[in-house]
Amino acid sequence: MNLQQARRTLGITPEDDKAAIKKKYRRLMGQFHPDAQVGENALDSIRRAQEINEAYEYLKKHTGIFQSGATTGKGSRRTASGTGTQSAWKDRPPKNPEWTGRTNEKAFCKRNVYQRYSMEVEGPADKLYYRVARGRYLWDPATEDFTLFVTSLRHVTKELLEQTEERAARKKAESVATVTTGAWNTEADRFQIQSRLFYHLSAQFTDPVQILDQIAKPKRTDEAGRKIYHFHTSLGADATQPAYRRLTALQPEDAIYPLAFQENRILVCREKQYPLGHLFFEDDRLYFCVIPLLQEKLAQVQMKVRKVQVLRKNHPYKVKVDIDLYFRAEKEIMTYKGRDRNFEIAKILNDYEADLTGKMRKSWK
Repeated sequence: MNLQQARRTLGITPEDDKAAIKKKYRRLMGQFHPDAQVGENALDSIRRAQEINEAYEYLKKHTGIFQSGATTGKGSRRTASGTGTQSAWKDRPPKNPEWTGRTNEKAFCKRNVYQRYSMEVEGPADKLYYRVARGRYLWDPATEDFTLFVTSLRHVTKELLEQTEERAARKKAESVATVTTGAWNTEADRFQIQSRLFYHLSAQFTDPVQILDQIAKPKRTDEAGRKIYHFHTSLGADATQPAYRRLTALQPEDAIYPLAFQENRILVCREKQYPLGHLFFEDDRLYFCVIPLLQEKLAQVQMKVRKVQVLRKNHPYKVKVDIDLYFRAEKEIMTYKGRDRNFEIAKILNDYEADLTGKMRKSWK
């Protein structure tokens, strides 16, 4: 990598100082950091995050911008001699007022609430965010960044798994006759367990009605006073998948129907026959409000094909179907309370612990 490539990767100009470069670096890392991604975006984000880090490290090592005395931003101060800088940051998070917000006191556990470092709140260059609170706080789109909320959920699921694994290790060490079952703890199994925990915990820390109210505006209101929203969604497949031919056969204005809910995904079909795949929302936040309300029958949905694109630049060919989704919130939407998921969470962890100690072999798929 050279200087021009580093600047292009970070989107900076020769006039940008240390503070401006840090700000742009953190914004990009917040956008592409793998911990903040969901679904298939994580792989692309790993590559982009590596490029961004490489560009940032190049500027730190090969330019004078980050050298001592180059700037006197809010995170540094001049020494008595007037040369060089002394960091005001002591590798600890800044002091913050106590976090306020709605809570779910019945949630299975507490989670961390994160905020990003900024020009006002300086921190180590290799850290993107810091913890401001820990509790059973519901996610509020107005005060907590979505990608950091997803990161918080990933971290709490990881904590629960590690606690379970530690308990299992202690029990195995104390047990005289431990049953050996072979290679039962594969990464694939662990990922399946973590995904299920993520789904149940996300339901405990979100209020779908509040989220919908804050992130979307209704397109119109019908004669019965029900709000109707319009969202852009899509389906996709490549030529090796069974759904490819079904998707390429679709025409604009064709109706699409929900077939089944699978945790936080919607499996859709054409005329209630063969499945077409899982629906993708352009805005990932919608998974946390649209699907729970549909599952509780507090909303109705209507979907129509907008456009079908067959992409033949690479092999195998791919198809993308753009779909207009019309979401009607029923009047009973304000009665949403969500169900207690503590039993499901506890059962997942208990089964996992039993599996680790050799008392059972559970299929997590």
